[in-house]
Amino acid sequence: MIVTFFRIALGLFFVVSGALKLQSPIEFYDAVYSFRLINDPLISLTALAVPTFEVVVGLLVVFGVWKQTAMTWLLGSLVFFTALILLSWLRGLDITCGCFGGTGDTNYPVKLLQNAALISVSAWVWWKVYLIGENVKAS
Repeated sequence: MIVTFFRIALGLFFVVSGALKLQSPIEFYDAVYSFRLINDPLISLTALAVPTFEVVVGLLVVFGVWKQTAMTWLLGSLVFFTALILLSWLRGLDITCGCFGGTGDTNYPVKLLQNAALISVSAWVWWKVYLIGENVKAS
């Protein structure tokens, strides 16, 4: 039961995050650009693909469709996004994370702690869903 709650909460987190980015595609384009890793037309493609991916994966996780695969994608993307944020910090960039479609500079220590918490919860849910099976009693 508790695993299901956290699985659905994580899925909704991804749906909301992606939907907010899709509502402000130009702001998210700017956020992707601020990482200074790719150039157009890849920035434009990324600015549309990432939020769409988040919404789709989030919905799969919420509704329990392809649970194991969807949780793997969710966890993997959190690790990937966190690595990009850490890399940007190490490069001395002032990025706009764009995590929820907003603008403004990223507070690196806070964002990395937030992502570490999300990764921890996601890894626990992934472990329960993928390796054990979600229907076991959670401790």
